[in-house]
Amino acid sequence: MITTFTLRGLPCFDFDLIAALQLMPSISYLEIDDSDDMDYLQSPITSRLMSSLQHQSTSLPLVPKLHSLRLISKRREPLDDLTFISMVESRWFKPGSELAAAMFSMGKACIRSVVLTFSWREVDAEVYQPLRNLDAEGLRVVVTGTNGVKV
Repeated sequence: MITTFTLRGLPCFDFDLIAALQLMPSISYLEIDDSDDMDYLQSPITSRLMSSLQHQSTSLPLVPKLHSLRLISKRREPLDDLTFISMVESRWFKPGSELAAAMFSMGKACIRSVVLTFSWREVDAEVYQPLRNLDAEGLRVVVTGTNGVKV
């Protein structure tokens, strides 16, 4: 049973990573670091991956046991901030709540830690305010960019 999956500097398309993650539902720690020097290759850290990770109430999400997500983006691929935020919000259940108990009974884990690092763009603190609110509830959230903004 695989519980930790780290992808560093290995170029792949987001749809290939999604297909691989479908075969590993037991992952609780996922790290993707696209920090190789081959800028012409596509990063798997995209809005399509974030949409695939989003929790859907009617079915098991991709990587249903996910507790910790770490993304390090050095290549300039399109990642919609709102899609990322929506994915995180969909996987967060306030500890001790009825929702958390219900999700646990269905085999869906609550995300506990999210780290997103951009080395090529700035982060708008206002856009990421919803994640700051979740951080106040107990989710560990770190979002950083080139402008020194740290959410």
